[in-house]
Amino acid sequence: IQNNLGMAYYLKKANDKAIFHIEKSLKIDPKNSDARNNLASIYFNQGNYLQAEREYQIVLQDLVYTHQYRTYYNLGLINLKKGLIDLAIQNIESSIKENPNYCPSLFELGKQYYEQKKYDVALNKLKEAGKGTCYEYPASQYYMGLTFLKLGNKKAAREKFMEITNSWPKNHYAK
Repeated sequence: IQNNLGMAYYLKKANDKAIFHIEKSLKIDPKNSDARNNLASIYFNQGNYLQAEREYQIVLQDLVYTHQYRTYYNLGLINLKKGLIDLAIQNIESSIKENPNYCPSLFELGKQYYEQKKYDVALNKLKEAGKGTCYEYPASQYYMGLTFLKLGNKKAAREKFMEITNSWPKNHYAK
């Protein structure tokens, strides 16, 4: 209840109250990895990466926690903020090992390879990020189009960009 109350406050942008209730939840049950993950995410969104990372590292020690893929993904985002690209990629790859269908990790991995100018690898990862339930996210489609351009395949890039404008006309990627 305390964890849920904390998240309700968080969604209402009352971070201090959110942290108070989630910490209260952790005093009641220090092994509540969902609550700890929520607390870490609030710290992350506040820009308190050190505290967020500490909390995520504690969550990683919970061997039965079923959402470790999110923990690894979030650690990857922290490492991106810190400029530790290789470590971020390792974290994101760990996330994908835990859950091969986690769309944010699949997309972020493709995006990182794109930014490293490893376009062939990026394209493969972005194609994975654009399948199944992940298709509903136009970001991977957009980056596929950019990658096709970098690879000199203007026809495929144009098709991707047209797909975005047709499927998600109001999305900022369409614009």
